[in-house]
Amino acid sequence: MTAWTVGLVACGARKIDRLAPARDLYTGNLFRAASSYAAATYDEWWILSAKHGLVHPDTPLDPYNIKLTDLSADRRRGWAHVVESDLREPSSSITPRPGLAERFTAGQQVHVFFHAGTAYRELLAPLIARWSNTTIHRPLDGLAIGEQLRWYGNRNRPT
Repeated sequence: MTAWTVGLVACGARKIDRLAPARDLYTGNLFRAASSYAAATYDEWWILSAKHGLVHPDTPLDPYNIKLTDLSADRRRGWAHVVESDLREPSSSITPRPGLAERFTAGQQVHVFFHAGTAYRELLAPLIARWSNTTIHRPLDGLAIGEQLRWYGNRNRPT
């Protein structure tokens, strides 16, 4: 049985000014590069939204102005627990899909790739790391934003 890969991409501060699918709502260069890479590379990918938690890329969202770092430590911890729970077992508010728990039950190895800054990873990654058959990856750890954009640019080129 092959491993299942999941990309988690942080939302961005720059947004269009109207309702749009989440994949189109965020307009910043880093989000665009990360989401393009995730869509082309992983079996599935999700957006980590400071306001909405775990968001399927096709979910329509209105623009908002909330940063995860604006939330109190308690609210960030709560955010991480909700996202972890939704990732493992989807809630009714998310586009229906098989939960990752079903893959664990089947013994499938799951690789979770974070394309998100420290604020998104620091509380969420340890929760996911406790799951059996799961490996956490941080491919851009330690890279400045310009280096991250180059990293994506080198990988997002048409073949």
